[in-house]
Amino acid sequence: SSVENYLALHMEDLNGITHGFGDAEIGDYIELVDIDDPSVYALYVLTAEPPISGTLVELPVKLKDRGADFQVGDTCIIRHFAIGEEDINLTELDDRFVNVTGDAMSGKLKAPLIETDAIDATSAQGTVYTGAMENGNNIVTNQWVKNQISNTPSQALPTWELAHFSQGQMQPGKMAFCDGNLNGTNRLEAARGIAFSAVDANGRRVARDRNAVDYERTYGSVLSVLSDDDTTIMSMARTIGSVAATIYYSAEFDAYMIIWPQDKDLAVTSNITHVVQDQSYQIHCPELFF
Repeated sequence: SSVENYLALHMEDLNGITHGFGDAEIGDYIELVDIDDPSVYALYVLTAEPPISGTLVELPVKLKDRGADFQVGDTCIIRHFAIGEEDINLTELDDRFVNVTGDAMSGKLKAPLIETDAIDATSAQGTVYTGAMENGNNIVTNQWVKNQISNTPSQALPTWELAHFSQGQMQPGKMAFCDGNLNGTNRLEAARGIAFSAVDANGRRVARDRNAVDYERTYGSVLSVLSDDDTTIMSMARTIGSVAATIYYSAEFDAYMIIWPQDKDLAVTSNITHVVQDQSYQIHCPELFF
């Protein structure tokens, strides 16, 4: 409604960070945006200082602007703008966004997925970006990953079925993703690690087991995940950033885990944003697989 809204929030967010909203003042803007769909949003104005009860904070607000409706289960970002002037023009407020055409920005841009349409090479519009690879900070393109795969020894990539992530164990033929807090995730952009059995879904042993001895070491090669139609959907490589990943082998569970610490070490390379339980995926990992 336009008035008498209350946003009830646990003070600890999904990343384990505590937010007290102690600096919130009447007239500040509070905006909720669906992390997967920015057209789903609501912009509110704080109408009273937020009461706090234990770990719960209530934000008394009135509606200023809105987009599409939220659904139960949506993951949202909450933005707090200390404007200090309730009647600020929305056009001025939207200066924090970049227009889709004819606009400019400063600072760093985080782009987990870039899609481009093919352009006629004979036209005056230029070409589709193919990706410079002169140094370790360049973007890894889908074609670069495919080239890396084509340069490896020719045999079918091993296949696993996606399972729920469980620390310390991994059944033969299964794989899973985890986030930076070692919680299972199906969202590729949130992935900071991948665990998989040393035996794939076809019963093929594909990894070095170091004589069944546990080990941990720096991992410096490319890691890619492909869908069952051979589309590369995710790539982790040192060429994206300067921080290498770490690989662990568990002799007890005959399974591997590769952990990369930062989002800059990850590239989502298709329009597939989420993986699906029990569906088959391929892993390209030349440092481990023969």
